[in-house]
Parts: sequence; C-alpha cells; structure tokens
Amino acid sequence: METESRSRQRWTAVAAVAALCAAVAIAVLCGTTEAKGDDKLAAKEQADRYRMNMELARICAKYEQFKDAGRHYGASVDEAIDAGQRAQAMLEFGRLARRQGKDQLALTRMQEAAKIAPEPQDRCAIYPELIILQKASGRWDEAEATISRFVADACSDEHRKLANMLTVQVYGAQGKLPALAARLELERVKVPDNAAALDLLGSIYEQMRLPEKAADAYQALADLRPGSAGVLARLADAQRACGKFDIAAVAYQRIVDLKSRDARLDPDSVRALAARMYAAANQYDKAARWVDAIGAGGRPDAAALAEKADLYAAIKMPRKAVECLDSCARFQTDPADRARLLFKAADLLAAAGDSVSARERFRKIAADPAAPQPVRDDAQRRPAQLNATASAARR
Repeated sequence: METESRSRQRWTAVAAVAALCAAVAIAVLCGTTEAKGDDKLAAKEQADRYRMNMELARICAKYEQFKDAGRHYGASVDEAIDAGQRAQAMLEFGRLARRQGKDQLALTRMQEAAKIAPEPQDRCAIYPELIILQKASGRWDEAEATISRFVADACSDEHRKLANMLTVQVYGAQGKLPALAARLELERVKVPDNAAALDLLGSIYEQMRLPEKAADAYQALADLRPGSAGVLARLADAQRACGKFDIAAVAYQRIVDLKSRDARLDPDSVRALAARMYAAANQYDKAARWVDAIGAGGRPDAAALAEKADLYAAIKMPRKAVECLDSCARFQTDPADRARLLFKAADLLAAAGDSVSARERFRKIAADPAAPQPVRDDAQRRPAQLNATASAARR
C-alpha cells in the first residue's frame, strides 16, 4: 500500500508534469498565433516539443515512473533538432535503462549516443559510463576500443586523468597492465614526445607500484607540459613515493609558482602538502619552512591559520601553533568556535610543559560568559587535572 509520503511525491510529480505541459502548450499556441506562416515556426515547435519531452522524461524518471519516462525520452530522440540533442536524449535514455537493471539495453543506447555525439567534449561525457558498462558485461575488446577513443578525444586534464584511470581498471582487471606498459615503452622509443602515452604510462606504473618508473614517465611529461600543475603534482607524488623528498619539493615549488586556480593545487594547499611530506619523514626543519610560507603574500584567512596550527603542532612547534590558533580565534564570531580554538591552544601549552600559561588560559575560558557552559565547566576542571598530573610526575 502506498505511503502518505510516496503518494505526496507522486502527486507533486503529476502537478509538475501538468504545469510543464500547460506552459509549453501555451508557448506553442502563442508562437502559432504570432508567427503563423513563418518558415521558422516548424523548427520552433519541434524545439519546444524536444524541451517538453526531455523535462517530462526527467520528472517521470525522478519519481520512478519509468514507462512514461521511456516514452518521453523516445519522443525526445525523435524530436531532437541536431546530433548534440539526440546524443543527450539517447544518453539519458540509456541511464534510464540502467536504473531499471537493463544493462544490455543501456549499453546499446549509450553506444549509439557516443556514435552520434558531434563534439569531443560531448563524447567524453558519455565514454566513462559506456566503458563501465562494457567492463561489467565482460566486453573487453569493446571497452579497450572505447578507451582508445576517450584518450584521443580527451580535451582537458580531468578527461585525461579519468581516461587513464579507466584504462588501468580495464587492463588491470584482465591482468594486462605489464603488457600494456611494455607496448607503451616501445611506442615511447619511436615517439618520445607523445604526451598522452607518457601520462598513461605514469598511471600504469603507479598502479603496478613502480614509483621510480612512474616518476620517469611524469618527468618526461612535465618537460612537455611545464605549465601543467596537474602533471607536476603527479610527478611530486611519484618522487615522494620513491623517498626523494627534495626532488618532490622542487616540483611542489614549481606548482606554487604557477599559482594554479585549481583549489586542490593553489599555493597554500601545495605548501601544506610539502610540509606534511617532510613532517612524515621527521624532517621538521624543512617542513617548517613550508609551513611558514602558508599565507605568504596576503593576510591568512581562518582556514589557513587553522591548518598552519595543525602543521606546527605536528612538527613539534607548539608556540607557533598557539600563535596561529589565537589569530584564528579572532576571526570567529561564534563563541563556541572561539572557545574551542582557545581550549586547543591551552592543551598544546600543557603538552609542551608550560602548565602555568595553560592554567591561565583555562581560567580565562572558564570565566568567559560568552563561552558555552559545558566548555566553561571543562576548562574549570583542567587546572586541577594539570596539578594532579604534575604531582604524579614528581613522585
């Protein structure tokens, strides 16, 4: 029996479909009235029908009205005014079949979508799902052929990275990575500046846990693409895996100098990566130089200060960590967040052996009327706990 929530969802879908149908019908009627006899009228009406059917199909699919969704997707394929629209409709039609557990039908539709998609970026949106379906169906030759097309069409670093990942998965599942690597090495001798092959070769060696070979491939790729922060990041990761931290740090510095707009590779994020690398290797002096540089060139924000505090604590520099936490606390408007940071600073001082400063900070937190009561209560207990710990240590 249908639940009240499910019934409400169904009626919401019906209302949405009805409203959309009415809106499109009015638009078509108005267009007919205003543009009767216009040569462009037929194309306009077809475009309206395509848009209406796509929206109806999506609404029906959302509420699991699969039969109606399929009917509208089929109409969208017929009403598409160009290959791009037809490919998009066919792709979504394939996804619908996949949701229904009809993988073979989904595969057929996605293959057709990839075949008719007119632009590389359109095809690159289809390839990953198609490859996954081919892999799941054990159609290895087809999957490998689709991967080759994906690699050829890839027009962004994200596409190339995804194509490489899928290549490694498909060939790895068949135990064919060593053979593929050997083939690519032969091709590298003939065409040493094939960037796509070098990129893939690095990914394969990473999967095979051969970091030195991965670093060699990525170094050659970085020489071809010196302005690619993504390539330099993969080179740094490979060198790091080899234990060549100073060489990895050179790559990290090159990324910093590029001032990438990628949030994962902006200067401060990369400085933090380098600092963690050296911290993990217990090379604290080198780590500290990278931590010091976080926020260089501008006033650090709260997030950067909090990260600096964690990094300083990790490399046994509690005083600097406390300075960062104090600065970060001044950014906070929420009393609970401010108290949490000040409490953390007091704990760091206590761990560093400065119980006097730690006790004073705990007393200030306990006396702060803006701090949450549970935090104040905890802060009030901490000085006594520090005294007990100190007494036990003297015995």
